[in-house]
Amino acid sequence: MASCEAALRAASQACALPDPVTVASTCGAIVAETVPIGGFCQAGKDGLPCADGAGRCRGGAKGALCTTVVMQDGACSSDADCSPGLYCLPASAGTAPSTAAPGTCGKARGAGAACTASAHCVAGTSCAANGQCASGAPLGASCALPGQCGPSLVCDTDNGVCIAQIDAGEACLGDPHCKAGLRCVGKRLIGTCGERAPAGAACADHAECATGLRCDETNQTCVPALAVGAACKSAGSCGQGLGCDATGWTCKILPAKGESCLMGVESCATGLVCLDYAKGKGSCEPPGQAGSDCVKHNNCAAGLGCDFGTPGPSGKGGSCVAAPANGKACMDGFICAAGYCSHADGKTVCRPFVAVDGLCPGGNECGPGKACVPDGGNVLRCVALPAAGEACLFVCAGDSVCRRKIEPGVCEAAACVR
Repeated sequence: MASCEAALRAASQACALPDPVTVASTCGAIVAETVPIGGFCQAGKDGLPCADGAGRCRGGAKGALCTTVVMQDGACSSDADCSPGLYCLPASAGTAPSTAAPGTCGKARGAGAACTASAHCVAGTSCAANGQCASGAPLGASCALPGQCGPSLVCDTDNGVCIAQIDAGEACLGDPHCKAGLRCVGKRLIGTCGERAPAGAACADHAECATGLRCDETNQTCVPALAVGAACKSAGSCGQGLGCDATGWTCKILPAKGESCLMGVESCATGLVCLDYAKGKGSCEPPGQAGSDCVKHNNCAAGLGCDFGTPGPSGKGGSCVAAPANGKACMDGFICAAGYCSHADGKTVCRPFVAVDGLCPGGNECGPGKACVPDGGNVLRCVALPAAGEACLFVCAGDSVCRRKIEPGVCEAAACVR
């Protein structure tokens, strides 16, 4: 008990989450499932010890099985397979362990050893891009990920270079940028509404470019959208009326009513939703009325939600029912008929949308025709949809787009709120 308390207290004092391997090894005998190997874990917490420490719960959902853990030098396919305090280490650099090519359970390795994550490397080293543990890069050296720089340094991922950690009172963009005992306070996301960018202009995502254009992932500029049959990487990169089909990563015409859905963020033509009883075998249909089949809430028309416990006409999924009215408990923790789902006081209750100038601490309180933005005092309030030149967080009026950036914070002494 004492060692477990010490690990949790140290993490709390640093305002950090406890290291999962440390917690598993020190607290496993206190927080554990009592079921034997092969039994069903009831807490639904993936990774909890079971069978007196000889097993670990797998599956991440209530009813997950207690499975035997792998000891030192045993074969594994992920860190979760290994006994507390051990990691699933790759056989060679650049090869992630898998069922087909298993790794070996063992303790963190030193410089030069193969790795797939920095947790696999001993203190003072990290997993470099070549898949080997290496000493941290020096000041001014190139880096791509947090943890790749040497002691008292941090990777400035915006510029890809190792910089010195920052003193109290200096500007920062995240806790890792600050020296030990400090954290980055006051950092926030801000935005301004503006017109969509023309071809050749700088961009951060597809939404910032004018109709018929996309944001090129390589040079971050607006270029013509992709045509049918072109290779694509993300939703929004294909032209109007097209979607990026994840089965082959090519641009395809968005399916019409009754046609098979595309696999991707955009799966059907405008006004249709994918009614997908079995993954990859759905059809595009209009949102259903009360009593219609559904497998997701968006399969139902406005003001309705999917009752998964009541079979629809086909018997394959749920059925569309009236969403809860204001004052009633939210459906599935977020669905309401004509308001927003409040999570105040640990309860989920449907409330009327907040009026202009009202507070919106959760970001979902404003409703149609309004947006939640920070006021001059950094308090979130509902406003009419912002126009070009006005502050925004996500949405703007008309065809304007919200261009966002991170406003730096300041390194200050760490303090946990209890």
